[in-house]
Amino acid sequence: MQYLQRRRFDSFQDLICSIKICSEFLSLRYMPICLKCNERFPNRIIIDGKVRVLNSRKYCLTCSPFGLHNTRPIDYIRILVDIEIKCSQCGRIYVYRRGIGHSKTKCNSCVVNTRRFKIKVKAVEYKGGKCNSCGYSKCLDALHFHHRDEQ
Repeated sequence: MQYLQRRRFDSFQDLICSIKICSEFLSLRYMPICLKCNERFPNRIIIDGKVRVLNSRKYCLTCSPFGLHNTRPIDYIRILVDIEIKCSQCGRIYVYRRGIGHSKTKCNSCVVNTRRFKIKVKAVEYKGGKCNSCGYSKCLDALHFHHRDEQ
């Protein structure tokens, strides 16, 4: 029956102190460990006046600050080395940057010119594949579209 006895506290401060010691012991036991620095960090913490639960975090707040939405592994280092590549179509040397949409085989100007030529071929085929007035159809470069006054 001794385990059913309640402990009496002399003051409210003694009660609060024992609760803090008990919660610190339990939280230390179940505190997550940071994958980068191998330090324990608390499950809950007050940030901007709100209690935030940190149970599912993989990294502590010093390695991965709160609110930055960094979901990549901490050890991932983005290599910002510019790679110079020679265009397979025109031979121009250009700096390849994947993040802004470059291709590894052609420079951007060659990519745009190829796309424009394909669009022109489709447009000429749509209009009959030849000149409307004289019937010329030998070279696509000689054909062009413009507004005509059909009166």
